[in-house]
Amino acid sequence: MILHIPDSLLVRSALERLGRPVPLYDWRRWESHDSTIIGLGVLAILYAYAIGPYRHRAAPLEKVSGWQIASFATGLIATFLALNGPIHDLSDTYLFSVHMVQHLMLTQLTPPLLLLGTPAFALRPLTRPRWVQIVVRWWRSPSTACRSPAGISSPPTTS
Repeated sequence: MILHIPDSLLVRSALERLGRPVPLYDWRRWESHDSTIIGLGVLAILYAYAIGPYRHRAAPLEKVSGWQIASFATGLIATFLALNGPIHDLSDTYLFSVHMVQHLMLTQLTPPLLLLGTPAFALRPLTRPRWVQIVVRWWRSPSTACRSPAGISSPPTTS
Protein backbone atom coordinates (compact mmCIF):
# COMPACT_ATOMS: atom_id res chain seq x y z
CA MET A 1 0.00 0.00 0.00
CA ILE A 2 1.38 3.39 -0.95
CA LEU A 3 0.62 6.21 1.46
CA HIS A 4 -0.46 9.39 -0.28
CA ILE A 5 -0.21 12.59 1.73
CA PRO A 6 -2.48 15.34 0.38
CA ASP A 7 -0.78 18.64 -0.39
CA SER A 8 -3.03 20.37 2.13
CA LEU A 9 -1.27 18.49 4.94
CA LEU A 10 2.15 19.64 3.86
CA VAL A 11 3.44 22.62 5.82
CA ARG A 12 5.44 23.65 2.75
CA SER A 13 2.32 24.26 0.65
CA ALA A 14 0.75 26.31 3.45
CA LEU A 15 3.85 28.50 3.64
CA GLU A 16 3.84 28.96 -0.13
CA ARG A 17 0.16 30.04 -0.06
CA LEU A 18 0.97 32.65 2.58
CA GLY A 19 3.82 33.95 0.44
CA ARG A 20 6.48 33.06 3.00
CA PRO A 21 9.82 31.70 1.84
CA VAL A 22 10.33 27.99 2.38
CA PRO A 23 13.84 27.15 3.58
CA LEU A 24 15.66 24.35 1.80
CA TYR A 25 15.80 21.14 3.78
CA ASP A 26 19.22 19.70 4.62
CA TRP A 27 19.21 16.49 6.67
CA ARG A 28 22.82 17.12 7.72
CA ARG A 29 21.93 20.37 9.49
CA TRP A 30 21.33 19.88 13.19
CA GLU A 31 19.49 22.63 14.95
CA SER A 32 19.53 22.17 18.71
CA HIS A 33 17.25 23.98 21.12
CA ASP A 34 18.73 25.16 24.41
CA SER A 35 15.57 24.40 26.36
CA THR A 36 15.63 20.68 25.45
CA ILE A 37 19.35 20.38 26.15
CA ILE A 38 18.95 22.06 29.55
CA GLY A 39 15.87 19.99 30.43
CA LEU A 40 17.46 16.69 29.44
CA GLY A 41 20.68 17.67 31.23
CA VAL A 42 18.78 18.39 34.45
CA LEU A 43 16.95 15.07 34.12
CA ALA A 44 20.26 13.23 33.60
CA ILE A 45 21.79 14.94 36.66
CA LEU A 46 18.75 14.03 38.79
CA TYR A 47 19.01 10.42 37.61
CA ALA A 48 22.73 10.31 38.42
CA TYR A 49 21.94 11.66 41.90
CA ALA A 50 19.15 9.08 42.35
CA ILE A 51 21.30 6.09 41.43
CA GLY A 52 24.35 7.44 43.28
CA PRO A 53 24.18 9.37 46.57
CA TYR A 54 20.40 9.01 47.05
CA ARG A 55 20.52 5.22 46.59
CA HIS A 56 23.25 4.86 49.21
CA ARG A 57 21.03 6.72 51.71
CA ALA A 58 17.53 5.46 50.78
CA ALA A 59 18.15 1.87 49.67
CA PRO A 60 21.76 0.81 50.18
CA LEU A 61 21.04 -2.87 49.44
CA GLU A 62 19.24 -2.29 46.14
CA LYS A 63 21.33 -2.33 43.00
CA VAL A 64 20.77 -0.49 39.75
CA SER A 65 21.37 -2.81 36.81
CA GLY A 66 23.16 -1.88 33.63
CA TRP A 67 20.02 -2.39 31.54
CA GLN A 68 18.16 0.16 33.69
CA ILE A 69 20.86 2.77 33.11
CA ALA A 70 20.92 1.92 29.39
CA SER A 71 17.11 2.15 29.20
CA PHE A 72 17.03 5.58 30.86
CA ALA A 73 19.87 6.85 28.65
CA THR A 74 18.09 5.54 25.55
CA GLY A 75 14.93 7.37 26.63
CA LEU A 76 16.88 10.61 26.98
CA ILE A 77 18.51 10.10 23.56
CA ALA A 78 15.14 9.34 21.94
CA THR A 79 13.72 12.53 23.43
CA PHE A 80 16.69 14.53 22.18
CA LEU A 81 16.38 13.09 18.67
CA ALA A 82 12.64 13.77 18.56
CA LEU A 83 12.99 17.40 19.62
CA ASN A 84 16.17 18.39 17.77
CA GLY A 85 17.85 17.77 14.45
CA PRO A 86 16.37 16.54 11.19
CA ILE A 87 13.16 15.11 12.65
CA HIS A 88 12.32 18.44 14.26
CA ASP A 89 13.18 20.42 11.12
CA LEU A 90 11.08 18.12 8.91
CA SER A 91 8.12 18.26 11.29
CA ASP A 92 8.20 22.05 11.66
CA THR A 93 8.49 23.02 8.03
CA TYR A 94 7.80 20.18 5.64
CA LEU A 95 5.78 17.13 6.66
CA PHE A 96 2.87 16.80 9.05
CA SER A 97 3.39 13.01 9.04
CA VAL A 98 6.88 13.46 10.52
CA HIS A 99 5.33 15.72 13.16
CA MET A 100 3.06 12.82 14.11
CA VAL A 101 6.06 10.45 14.23
CA GLN A 102 7.62 12.96 16.60
CA HIS A 103 4.54 12.71 18.83
CA LEU A 104 4.68 8.92 18.72
CA MET A 105 8.32 8.97 19.81
CA LEU A 106 7.49 11.32 22.70
CA THR A 107 4.41 9.43 23.89
CA GLN A 108 5.01 5.76 23.02
CA LEU A 109 8.80 5.31 23.04
CA THR A 110 10.25 7.68 25.62
CA PRO A 111 7.96 7.09 28.68
CA PRO A 112 8.38 3.29 28.80
CA LEU A 113 12.16 3.64 28.45
CA LEU A 114 12.36 6.23 31.22
CA LEU A 115 10.07 4.18 33.50
CA LEU A 116 12.00 0.97 32.88
CA GLY A 117 15.21 2.78 33.73
CA THR A 118 13.91 4.31 36.95
CA PRO A 119 14.69 2.08 39.95
CA ALA A 120 11.87 1.20 42.37
CA PHE A 121 13.51 2.99 45.31
CA ALA A 122 13.37 6.26 43.36
CA LEU A 123 9.62 5.86 42.77
CA ARG A 124 8.74 4.83 46.34
CA PRO A 125 8.60 8.36 47.83
CA LEU A 126 6.23 9.39 45.03
CA THR A 127 3.82 6.53 45.74
CA ARG A 128 3.81 6.71 49.56
CA PRO A 129 0.90 9.15 50.02
CA ARG A 130 -2.41 7.33 50.38
CA TRP A 131 -4.19 9.50 47.79
CA VAL A 132 -1.55 8.60 45.17
CA GLN A 133 -2.10 4.89 45.83
CA ILE A 134 -5.86 5.32 45.42
CA VAL A 135 -5.48 7.23 42.14
CA VAL A 136 -2.96 4.73 40.73
CA ARG A 137 -5.09 1.76 41.79
CA TRP A 138 -8.12 3.34 40.03
CA TRP A 139 -6.03 4.22 36.97
CA ARG A 140 -4.76 0.64 36.69
CA SER A 141 -8.16 -1.00 37.11
CA PRO A 142 -9.19 -3.02 34.03
CA SER A 143 -12.22 -0.85 33.30
CA THR A 144 -10.12 2.34 33.27
CA ALA A 145 -7.23 0.72 31.40
CA CYS A 146 -9.59 -0.45 28.64
CA ARG A 147 -10.88 3.08 28.17
CA SER A 148 -7.46 4.74 28.24
CA PRO A 149 -4.25 3.49 26.59
CA ALA A 150 -2.23 5.45 29.15
CA GLY A 151 -3.73 3.36 31.97
CA ILE A 152 -2.00 0.26 30.66
CA SER A 153 1.50 1.75 30.89
CA SER A 154 1.18 3.37 34.32
CA PRO A 155 3.88 2.45 36.86
CA PRO A 156 3.04 -0.17 39.48
CA THR A 157 2.43 0.88 43.06
CA THR A 158 4.93 -0.14 45.69
CA SER A 159 3.69 -1.45 49.01
